[in-house]
Amino acid sequence: MYELTGPRLLSFHSVAAIMSDATGDTIGYVPSAAEQFVADVALDGIPRDDAQRLAELFETVLDGRNSSLTDHLGSALGRPSTDFAQYARRAAAVGN
Repeated sequence: MYELTGPRLLSFHSVAAIMSDATGDTIGYVPSAAEQFVADVALDGIPRDDAQRLAELFETVLDGRNSSLTDHLGSALGRPSTDFAQYARRAAAVGN
């Protein structure tokens, strides 16, 4: 089993800052409370019970307890994995 990660741990705030640097635009991350998430996805037709379970899952997954780095991606690729900042700069340069 492979657990695929990049070469460093990043928070959503860090990803927003990296994307801002790469694009020259201001990109922010604003976390939402579970109740707001449930209300937002309900607008997309997701049943409230399903949305609540997703919110609980996200709270568990995103609280940092599962944060880890592996070299599995580099091993699978046969080369070091690319840092997100490098990817963001390349994508921004070609307009993606």
